Formats: sequence, structure tokens, C-alpha cells
Amino acid sequence: MPLLFVLCLALGLPVAHSWNFTIDTPPSECEPFSLSFAGGEAPYQFTFLRLPSLNSSVSVDGWGAGHALVMNETASPASITLPWAAGDPFVLIGSDATGFGTGGTTPVLGMAASQLPADSGENCLEDSTNNTYVDHIVAWNGGAVQCGLMSMVLTGVQSPLSLAVVIPGGPSTRYDDPNPSNTSTPEGMGILIAWYLTVPAGDDVFFFAEDGNGPLFVSTLMTVGAGSGTCFNDPESTSVLTNPGGPLETATTGSAATPTDVPVGSGSDSGGTGGGSNTAKIGAIVGGVVGGLLFIVGVAALVMFLMHRHNRRQRLLRQQTYGIAAYGPTRPVPAAVEGGEVVLKEMGPTETSEART
Repeated sequence: MPLLFVLCLALGLPVAHSWNFTIDTPPSECEPFSLSFAGGEAPYQFTFLRLPSLNSSVSVDGWGAGHALVMNETASPASITLPWAAGDPFVLIGSDATGFGTGGTTPVLGMAASQLPADSGENCLEDSTNNTYVDHIVAWNGGAVQCGLMSMVLTGVQSPLSLAVVIPGGPSTRYDDPNPSNTSTPEGMGILIAWYLTVPAGDDVFFFAEDGNGPLFVSTLMTVGAGSGTCFNDPESTSVLTNPGGPLETATTGSAATPTDVPVGSGSDSGGTGGGSNTAKIGAIVGGVVGGLLFIVGVAALVMFLMHRHNRRQRLLRQQTYGIAAYGPTRPVPAAVEGGEVVLKEMGPTETSEART
């Protein structure tokens, strides 16, 4: 699905959810941005998320700084001046007292150039180049794949913790953990969160995290790749974020999901899916067990063979002591039995042909 990048064409854009909000004026640099809304249940919350990049191929440390603004309102209309420059992409999410994203999510919007006179002296732009999010994200595992397992490890965050999965022009979901706890991970101690990406292939998605101190990061926009469809066939069993410290409380649009434990991979897996990775892990475990049993059987067979060989040699030696000769290192030594005891005779020089004659 090509990225829908909307500039001032979003004017009057309706969002069909349990309640609606409408953009009344196009978003422009340093000018009031107005919207109206109807339905729902007060208080209302509007979350403005400026994306750091529209390039889905960049790594986490190359995301750049996103920006988040939250506007709380009790009655329509509402207005805010966004501190972003012309061309900056952002998404707006509407929420009310019943939950996050209940008013819908806009497509990706773009800031238009200011229409104010050049000599107006207006300058609302803020420096939002903060990149401290890199200090919080210790690891980001898994790619944006339909029904794929994703996880992240965070450090230096405060309770409560939340992660929003945002689909521009579609439903957005936020998962809340009021008491995140540190746990040991392959990357060290941190808060580990995992989730299945229940977003269809071809759609765009990004992520927004907050803690008790405020916004942590806004990720770059990602295009979801092809994967399995298991999370759509059984959404209640695979669509929920989990935390090793306990299941996360969810605020979803539509029917509520049931928390469930999911396995967490230790490495980056951009092409795996939930069901496929579980099958691969089970196969690896079974293969390891069978291999271990075969190794033990092989060692036992070798030990039995060596013991059998040792016992056979001992029997031969006992038989040789009662025979005609027992063999030393260089030449045969005659043996005789005297008084029930085997005695090795001393041998003189080797007989020559002259002595024998």
C-alpha cells in the first residue's frame, strides 16, 4: 500500500469510529490548527505524533527524534498551534473517556508553509532534536511482519509504561503496564515487552511509547511485510502484548483481548511469524534431545566394547600361563609348572647351529 501523505487535503476529513472528529483548518507552520468533534464521552484527548522519518529501512538508532503533543479537551471545538516546520509529517489520534483511539486515527498529515506575513515576527518552532530515546531502547527485536512477534527492551523508564501501535488511517491500540518490572534479558537487565503485530501486510504502522515522565519515543513509519494469518484466525490468543512481570492491561478499539503469555526470541527475526517460530523451536528441542540420547548410547556401546576387549585379553593371558610358552617383549620364554605354581625359566644365550651339532 503506498504511503498516503496528506497535506491540506485533510480539511474536513471525517473519521468513522464510535465518535468523530473533523479537521477544520489545514495544519500550517505557526498557525492555529482547529478541529471539531461530536459524540463520545468527555474528557477528550487528542494525541499529535510527529514521525521522525518515513523511511522504514532505517535502524532504531537512525530513527531520529519524533515528537508528541497531547491536548485534553472537554468540549468542541478545539485549537492548538503545532511547533513543527513545513513538511513535517504527523498523525492525529482521537481518544475519549471510553478508551484510546476510539475517535480514530488520521492518515499521515503534513505541515503546510505558513501564510503569515514574513515580517509578522511569529516563530513557534521548537527544537525537537532530542535523541535520548536511544538511551532507553536497549534492543528492538523482530521486523514489521504480519502476525510476527516483536519485542523491545527498555531501561531507565518510570511507571506506568504504555506502548501504542498506530495505524495511520486505521485503528490504533494502546497497551498499558502500570507496574513494569525489570527482568534478565540477553541484552542485560531491562523491561521486556513483546507483542504480535496484528496488522495486515501492506499497511503502514508505527509505535509510540510513554512512561511516567512523558513520551519516550515515536518510531519511524514501517510498512508491514507478508507473514502468517494466525493472529487473525485466533486474535484473542495472539494479539496481546505481554510482559514477564505480568499481563498488560489493554485499551483497544472493538472487543477486548485476553492477555496471554507468548515466547520471546532473544535475537532479531525479521522474517519469522508467531506460529512458525514456535514450530521451529519445538523441532530444535526435539532434535537436541534425540541427538543427546544417540550420543549417550554411542558412549555406552564404546565402553562395553572396551570392557569386553579388556576381559578377553585377560582370559588369553591366563590361558597362556598354562601353555607351552608365555611371550615377553622380544622372544619366547618357556614356562613350567612347579608345585602348582607357574615359573618362568631363565633363558641362556640363543643356541647356534654349531652348538646343536
